[in-house]
Amino acid sequence: MPELSFVYPSMVQPEGTFRGGLLSRWEEASHVDCNYIEIPANFVKNAHEERVTGVKVCQMLTDDAISHLYTSSYQVPEDLRYILHTEPSFAHSDSNGIKRPAADLRWHDQEWVSQFSTMLISISEYLGKPADIRRFILVQTDRSE
Repeated sequence: MPELSFVYPSMVQPEGTFRGGLLSRWEEASHVDCNYIEIPANFVKNAHEERVTGVKVCQMLTDDAISHLYTSSYQVPEDLRYILHTEPSFAHSDSNGIKRPAADLRWHDQEWVSQFSTMLISISEYLGKPADIRRFILVQTDRSE
């Protein structure tokens, strides 16, 4: 029988913490019996992150940007498991109503893919533990019943 795992979604973090870290999410997830937590690992996504990091919206994160957006953890519990939400970008309107285009995703460009992979590894290293590598099947339930 397949193992059923629940993922605590990437929730909005308290004001001023941007994308947060592992420990606060893990504590929240444990209260609702989730086996994993989800950490955002997308590009700079809004003007607020752009101001703080100096990286343009829809661009990959630098190591300096990562240190501004995430909370580092030095003693991560061994049983803490997480996945990275890696949807890098989508077209959207920001909080000022300005239409932002999607990032230029170049999955067939080996150099770009290498930079993207390096960004993901840098996020995991900063968080204090590598992300789990699992294949998840998302099941959406009909809540109208």
